[in-house]
Amino acid sequence: MKTFLAALVLFALIVGFVVWNTIDLQKTFQELLTLTEALPFEAEDFRKDAQTQETVEKLYRLWDKKFSRIAFTGGYENCNRADEALGSLFIHFQNDNAEDFTHARLMLWDSLRRLKMLESFHFDSIF
Repeated sequence: MKTFLAALVLFALIVGFVVWNTIDLQKTFQELLTLTEALPFEAEDFRKDAQTQETVEKLYRLWDKKFSRIAFTGGYENCNRADEALGSLFIHFQNDNAEDFTHARLMLWDSLRRLKMLESFHFDSIF
């Protein structure tokens, strides 16, 4: 009987961790996506101004802070794709390169969207 109760407690702890981790990661991905969507989508709208710089830096800091947690359960291929896109986004912003900046923004948005889907409770994330 003690073994059964111990197994039940361990199962509850594991399920609790999975649920907590999923909820926390969903909030993180939503914040990352919101910041990414605040960046210019078209090259014509790109301006190297203080607001865009603040958004890019905030995005970079949040990603850097949460990367190890995301990589713990997310696939490295998807994490690396988002990491490379964010690095490119940062560099293209610094170099004032509108075309490559918007391309990197699109790649980052797509990578984050896919990571969010894979880290959620959907049948698509299982199969």
